Amino acid sequence: MAVMKKALYMIASGLEAALLIGAYVIQYFTRRKMGMARYVVYKNRGWEAKYPMELLQYAAMAAVLILTVLAVAGYVRLHRKPSIRMKGMVLVTVFLAVLFIGFTLMSGTDRLRAYYFIDGMFAAAALVQGIKANLGLYAGRTGRRSAE
Repeated sequence: MAVMKKALYMIASGLEAALLIGAYVIQYFTRRKMGMARYVVYKNRGWEAKYPMELLQYAAMAAVLILTVLAVAGYVRLHRKPSIRMKGMVLVTVFLAVLFIGFTLMSGTDRLRAYYFIDGMFAAAALVQGIKANLGLYAGRTGRRSAE
């Protein structure tokens, strides 16, 4: 059980890193390669026509905010002597939530061509981190302190 838990934790951490690196790579190639820029503009227009992008962004911000508040509240409430790993996990959760919400509110397609791609990747990374932090805090609690 512990091996599987560690493996899932590593997979989630790798997914977060891949999403953040992917956001950088997309922005890099969108600025450097005309074909990538054209494709991104084409996809942006298609997504804006097909989906309510603003509503989806606010829903993602709400979900990330809820997960972050739950993680911070659980950290404060449940851990009198928290481990360094749990402190780091909650800090990364807060950082990714601030990064995603700040990026969503401060940027737009008028400033960045790859805005929806990057915003989606930041949202996915923040959601994965929020879920990971909340599972680390609340999973396996039966009225006693966990081994964290």
